[in-house]
Order: sequence, then structure tokens, then C-alpha cells
Amino acid sequence: YNIVRSIGPALGGVILAFFGPLAAFALAALSDLAPLGALWRTKWKVRTSPLPRERMVTAIHDGVRFTAMSLEIRAATARAALFGLASISILALLPLVVRDQLKSGPIVYGILLAGFGMGAFIAGMSNGFLRRIT
Repeated sequence: YNIVRSIGPALGGVILAFFGPLAAFALAALSDLAPLGALWRTKWKVRTSPLPRERMVTAIHDGVRFTAMSLEIRAATARAALFGLASISILALLPLVVRDQLKSGPIVYGILLAGFGMGAFIAGMSNGFLRRIT
């Protein structure tokens, strides 16, 4: 997954720079057809449950209540929310940094986005080693 996260943005930046946004969107749409075809061809087994069907609003309420009552789940949720809010701002502002600070275009933007994927890949590959030595 992380390797694709690093190759995809770089490739997207190159396509955007050389062929324009129409080609980039068209290729993105075409790339969604293979998984869509696989889902379409899948033979789904319908499982019936002996339990009565739960209403969506009730299920969401129960999940929120469980999260609020469990200290461990609440801490993990808060940590994930804080990390997500902090990290998404970097991705949201990256196009402005590339355009205004680096005076560059889609290729540099794609390379920088690819860096996020490579960083995640390297972190994932070195995680076991780092746990052993610490």
C-alpha cells in the first residue's frame, strides 16, 4: 500500500504536467474500473442473522456511548483525531507551498506527495528492527 502511495502521486504529477488535468482525471476514472469490475463479478453470500436488525442511528449511538465509556478507546480515538488534524493540514497546504514557496508545479507536488508514501513505507519496514533494538 505505501509503495503505491509513493508511486501514484509522482506518476499523477507527471501526467498532470505533461498531459493536463483532463488526462489525469480520465486515468483516475479508468483506474477505478478494475476494482469495480472485481466487485461486480464477486458472488456475495447473503448471510441471515437470527438477531433482529439494528437501526443505524441506534448503532451509531451505541458506538459513541461505548467509546465515551471506555478509557482506552477514548484515548486512542483522541490520539488518532489529534494526529489526523495535524497531519491533514500539511497535505492541505502542500499545493500552496509548492506554488508560492517553491515556485514549482505538478511534478514537484507529485514528488513531495510521493515522499509521504516513501516515508510511510520506510517507517513500516524499519518498525520491527527499531522495536528490537530499543
